[in-house]
Amino acid sequence: QERALYMLDAVTGQLEHVYRFDRWPRAMQRTPDGTRLYFSLLTAPRSEDEYYPARGPNFIASLDLDSGIIDRFLPFAGDPFAVEPTNDERLLVSSHAWSTSTTLYLLDAISAAVLSTSAAPGSEYLSVHPSGTRFYAAVNAGLWRYELLPDGQTRRLDESYRQSASPRRGLFVST
Repeated sequence: QERALYMLDAVTGQLEHVYRFDRWPRAMQRTPDGTRLYFSLLTAPRSEDEYYPARGPNFIASLDLDSGIIDRFLPFAGDPFAVEPTNDERLLVSSHAWSTSTTLYLLDAISAAVLSTSAAPGSEYLSVHPSGTRFYAAVNAGLWRYELLPDGQTRRLDESYRQSASPRRGLFVST
């Protein structure tokens, strides 16, 4: 597998830039204002159904979409399965250990400081609500709703919305 991120013009389909890495890019997500792209840089390739323990430091990188410069490489000790930026320079990251448990991290998107952690069942796909005050996590055990508190903590609001949910390609939330 190639360790590269390809940027294409969405209108013309033309290749604009290729970013090459010594790690595998994964879990890409744009900020709500569309100015940055955050993504994981992993020490080993992953597929949707595989987990490999980290073989060295993984990173979460940030690409400034206006300048085309990757200007942040945030170290991350776990396996960043999903990365979801919030409206206020924070990142929600799910890091799973196989498919039975997940740790949700809320990170400062500039310093990588861990603001909070919480445990959740299964592998997590994340989506921040446009209000920036809550987020949703799709897991093997259902769909969960969380609140993003002003002090940087997260709180699960209720039991699973739907016990039969088993998402395979992500989660999207609209107003």
